[in-house]
Amino acid sequence: MSSSVQYTELPCSTSNGSLDRREDGERVVHFDDTTSSGSETADLGQTGDRESLQLLTTRGGGGGGATSSTVTGVKSFWTSTAKQGRLILFSLFLVQLTDTMCISIMIPFFPKEAEVKGLSAQTIGWVFAVFPLVRFLFSPLCGQMLTKVGCKKMVVFGQAFTGCSAIAFGLLDYLDSSPGHSLLYTLLCFLFRILTALGSAAGSTAGYTIVSIEFKENYSQCYGILQSAIGLGVIIGPAVGGLLYAGGGFVMPFAVLGSVILVSVPLTLYCLPSHQEVHRESSLDCSKSWRIFRNAVVIVMGMSIINAAIIWSSLQPTLEPHLRQFQLNPALLGLVYFMIGAMYVIFSPIVGWIADKRPSSALPLVTVGFVLTSLCLLLIGPSPIFGAIADNKKFWLSLVSLAGLGMAASFAVVPCYNKILEAVGDNGTGISFALSSFIAGYYNSCWSFGEFSGPLVGAVLVEFSSFALANSILAVLCLVSAVVIVILHFFNPPPMRRKSSVVSSDSPIRSDLNHVETIEE
Repeated sequence: MSSSVQYTELPCSTSNGSLDRREDGERVVHFDDTTSSGSETADLGQTGDRESLQLLTTRGGGGGGATSSTVTGVKSFWTSTAKQGRLILFSLFLVQLTDTMCISIMIPFFPKEAEVKGLSAQTIGWVFAVFPLVRFLFSPLCGQMLTKVGCKKMVVFGQAFTGCSAIAFGLLDYLDSSPGHSLLYTLLCFLFRILTALGSAAGSTAGYTIVSIEFKENYSQCYGILQSAIGLGVIIGPAVGGLLYAGGGFVMPFAVLGSVILVSVPLTLYCLPSHQEVHRESSLDCSKSWRIFRNAVVIVMGMSIINAAIIWSSLQPTLEPHLRQFQLNPALLGLVYFMIGAMYVIFSPIVGWIADKRPSSALPLVTVGFVLTSLCLLLIGPSPIFGAIADNKKFWLSLVSLAGLGMAASFAVVPCYNKILEAVGDNGTGISFALSSFIAGYYNSCWSFGEFSGPLVGAVLVEFSSFALANSILAVLCLVSAVVIVILHFFNPPPMRRKSSVVSSDSPIRSDLNHVETIEE
């Protein structure tokens, strides 16, 4: 009986050995094996861009006993490269946070200021709506451009666009406010909001791609952390905007936010890795990326993301009028909006962690999210189907329902990105950088389309019915989504544990030894 150890090449570090470099330039891995009576030495030779590993095993002891060794060598991201990984996550977290604040920071004061400049209520609504609309249109294009530009440069370009455009938007306050100049003010508002949205689309799309490359074993958890940045931006954006506006007028909020974005560019350059292989990828991969829409999982998850974003944003024009009946002071009204974002911030990383630990749980998690969302929507009104309860409206019921809605949104959104990558990655065998970039653009586009459509859907439903009935209709939409996902779950095989989602030879948080397979003969 003899045994041989076969290594599948991946640049990864050993978990129970040390890596030395001999004088002749050849690297040697020394393994400490306390369970066997021998010692093991592995020589790593260089062949082109790939490394080969040869394990030399010596055994002691007599008789016919035989032993075999299996080396797993894959270190946990959080223990082996915590510093590098956290720097990357912090940089991307800041990008997502500031992108979200570009929308939320102007909520408390822009409508009032725009009315003084001569803008109608409908035009003001479109100034807000053009941001997600541009992200919806240009995110897929940004995803395809990543193979030529690279993730790091795309994030930096996005921050530069966003920061400069935000500062320029604040300077519009110095334009003449006479009625004859309202057209110029309107056009410049749209121009700078479009440029800000272009930068946001570029930065966020590149950020999602970096997560799928650098955190291939933890990308759901890391993606959940980035989603927490969105929730945090929703929470603190209006508060920060209101304080800065009170202290320095219309210019101050945009000047501060734009300056923070521009100052963070050096941090991005330092923290984010470079992926040189993007320049060597064939453009043919981008054209083939559209084939992912033949996969039912990709379509259903995209629709789920759109539905979740519609539900999330539909309350923007309808919730405050509904809460007027409770005669809330500004502090309590702020608490309501805080609860929604806070629950999303708290539960997004938790749901991502669950999706990473159990990849087969992605579809059940999304299903639970839509069922909980449906229940919360029915209770916010409350829905007419509850009869006497619907006539006895209570503030605490609305508050609890909104908090539950924030939690349910994390369940409905976070696992979707994970599931799309699993579906197109051929059960975890790996996807190309071009395809990963395309998926990031696809996700960003779906979410932005829902963000754009939600306020319109919510306003139209409330106008022709009531707040309670409008949310009941949206609750039915959520239940339909849950049923479709359940059907997909039973007809779609569970994913295998992923091996390596995206290959990046120069990734700084890779391990030096990846997969080892022992063969006995």
